[in-house]
Amino acid sequence: MYIMKNALGNIKRSKGRSALFGTIIFIIALAACLALSIRAAADTAMQEGLKELSITGNITLDMDKVTNSSSSSSSQPSKSDMKKAMQSSSLSLTELKKYAKLSSVKSFYYTGSVSVDAKSIDAVTSSTGDGPSGMQDSSSGDFTITGYSSDEAMTDFSDGTAEITSGKMFTEGTTAYTCVISKTLAKYNDLSVGDYITFKDPDNSSNKFKVKIVGIYKTSTSTSTSGMGMMGRSNSNNVYMSYAALKKAAAAASIDMSTQGTYTFSSYANYTKFEDQAHDAGLASKYTVESQDIQQYERELTPLTNLSKYAKYFLIILLAIGGAILVVITLFNIRERKYEIGVLAAIGMSKKKIARQFIYEVAAIGLCAIILGGVVGSLTSVPVTNALLSSASTSTTDNFDRGGGPGGSSSSSSSTSSTSSTTATSSSSSSTGSITAVSSSSSSSTTADKGNGGPMSQYITSVTSAANWTVILELLGVGMILIFISGGAAVMTVMKYDPLAILTSRD
Repeated sequence: MYIMKNALGNIKRSKGRSALFGTIIFIIALAACLALSIRAAADTAMQEGLKELSITGNITLDMDKVTNSSSSSSSQPSKSDMKKAMQSSSLSLTELKKYAKLSSVKSFYYTGSVSVDAKSIDAVTSSTGDGPSGMQDSSSGDFTITGYSSDEAMTDFSDGTAEITSGKMFTEGTTAYTCVISKTLAKYNDLSVGDYITFKDPDNSSNKFKVKIVGIYKTSTSTSTSGMGMMGRSNSNNVYMSYAALKKAAAAASIDMSTQGTYTFSSYANYTKFEDQAHDAGLASKYTVESQDIQQYERELTPLTNLSKYAKYFLIILLAIGGAILVVITLFNIRERKYEIGVLAAIGMSKKKIARQFIYEVAAIGLCAIILGGVVGSLTSVPVTNALLSSASTSTTDNFDRGGGPGGSSSSSSSTSSTSSTTATSSSSSSTGSITAVSSSSSSSTTADKGNGGPMSQYITSVTSAANWTVILELLGVGMILIFISGGAAVMTVMKYDPLAILTSRD
């Protein structure tokens, strides 16, 4: 008890020194609280967001493995070798359905795609003069026809990105040669419901088939205005059919059709489990599983995860510099009180008790400063995190400052794209943080309207609670580390002192 009273008395007698020591720990605690709060907000955003995310995934080729397998050790693979390797590695619909039976999969749908030219109609091309309008890749056609296995596969229509404005949608699973086309393509060629289009193989015009237009669709404004792809090609040239009908037509016209399967998962855990299950079920190692939803979500979290990473580095540097400063101050403090240490030892107090007194002093000042720093840090963590997040979001989403042009990030495009997005506010209990996020709808479409000048993914723009009980406990842990460092320096210094030498030489 005497040691504790003496420690508190020394704190009161040396107010200036105690205030300096406490101020430094307060600053360190405040900065540490902010850094820990930013990391907590990022972790909470990721976990809460993943719970709300509907995840789809596709089995794709690992291009590194395909490249390595198609090349010799002494030379790079040729284009033809890589093309043959990719074609020979494509999975059949039967194989795709096999993996759809795994326990981690919630549902499965698939799409087919062919690239064709058309007879008597023209493809929509860019007229802005920004690119080589009308130029085409000689190996592909002007139009892309996508065949859907079911209504579930038509995510553009289910999420509101596209809608039928005239006529009707073709019957699910039909084998009839019916299709829906974009409103822009219909106006461009004066087409209407009931008209027929003859499509042909780009490499062999004698291979052709005719389809009937049963519906006309339109896409959101942001998609249609920014839908000009490479080489002046427009997403308005996408034509939709039933998968069964497209497969039948492509086979009759001897046109190659590619098939892609999409798996849906009820949780992120099932998504991560799927790849292992698929490989155990016989999927070759050259295949991997990718999810556009996960990749898009990670892009949405980019500003916050970047802040979290910088906060981690800042915390490490802070502890290193702060610990060094506290050690120096402690050593100077003990040096100034060397005679006091000699007197206490002379009257019979052991070195361990003397060292404990200094530890009590450091702990008392440190705990008060940490508590005060934690309170102030908790109160300021939200506005500080939001200010940093706002700055990070701006630098992330406006790197090119292209305005409203194709691929740009104009405000009108962002505001319009919000019609096809879901505003998800993820909240938690009082012991966890919460975030306000804008997440794009979790659809995985094979149409070119997405990923080619489509709606930009919006980012998490604010946090409503950054500090939580985890942050407080981590802050206390940081404080204990600082107190341990300072106290350890005090103990080592006191233990090496010789009381008799101190008293005989008061210098």
